[in-house]
Amino acid sequence: MITIGIDPGTTCGIAAVSETHVAWTTVHLPSWRHHCAGAGWGHEQGIEVLTSAIRDVVALLHPHPDRIAPVSAAAIEDSQHAVSMRAAAVQAEHLALTAMAASHEAWDVYPVHPATWQHGIVGGLGRDEYVRYARELTGGVLDEREHDAAAAVCMAEWLWQGEAAHAR
Repeated sequence: MITIGIDPGTTCGIAAVSETHVAWTTVHLPSWRHHCAGAGWGHEQGIEVLTSAIRDVVALLHPHPDRIAPVSAAAIEDSQHAVSMRAAAVQAEHLALTAMAASHEAWDVYPVHPATWQHGIVGGLGRDEYVRYARELTGGVLDEREHDAAAAVCMAEWLWQGEAAHAR
């Protein structure tokens, strides 16, 4: 079983977790405003890039790369707050793009509030603690400045633990 975690910020963290391994990456997501101004790519390209990134991290965990990996679920962070209307619009756009991309690869896709997965992983102790936890899961390879990737790793692990408990 493989689960996916996605933090859909501007630097979008994407992670996949299996029983024994974890893989992650980050993808830069420009907003639709960049596309309209001719300075970025549109929604179709965004979904393609995200889907490709998800497939790439899942492929790193799957023992049979010639077969489709069994991704049971994806958790996407939905913070439900923004500092401005513009930030809220960009967050909503990135949430929608990541949900569409994840739905191509996972059986179930869940929006999850940061407090929910953080409490389940580190007791709600905040960014420093979940980054530390993600670094432990990755054997210290994850750079401590990669907080979006760390959030994705923790969400994927949180979801994996829940899926594994439900399967018992």
